Amino acid sequence: MDLLESSLNRAIRLLKTPTNYEDYISIKIKPVQGGCCCFHCWPKTWARINEYIRPCGHLRDEGDVLIERNDEQFVLECHESGPEIISHLGLGIAAVDLIITLLKFLQEDRKAPIKLKLTKRRLIKGQLEEENIMEIDLPLSDAIVERLNKNIERALKRKKKN
Repeated sequence: MDLLESSLNRAIRLLKTPTNYEDYISIKIKPVQGGCCCFHCWPKTWARINEYIRPCGHLRDEGDVLIERNDEQFVLECHESGPEIISHLGLGIAAVDLIITLLKFLQEDRKAPIKLKLTKRRLIKGQLEEENIMEIDLPLSDAIVERLNKNIERALKRKKKN
């Protein structure tokens, strides 16, 4: 089974939403140069994310958690390859805020510069579709955050047209 399909199945279970994979969007955050993003390699970042999402539950290494904020529901997953946010029928403001918060926490907790890639992933007719949303060099600036918001918005609009 494809890794995205496995992630979608876990998200469907948590979200209690229909199994039509084409209605889901995954945003994957991973280092461009590779490397591990697990709890052992990013301990401070994941601890801060758990504090940030505390009212919704606790995320474990290689686990997932349902986030319910501002009338939105989405799933945050921890993978060695990087965090992933999965949403049914598009991402809302709370999910985008979590992406930016995660990037800011990572920036504050890492001493060395890092380049990350955000990728929109979907399953369409059983085939993996990936679209690079943006590559980001940490540290973040206000201009990068603004551009990230616009790029995510554009990527979501393209989903609606498909």
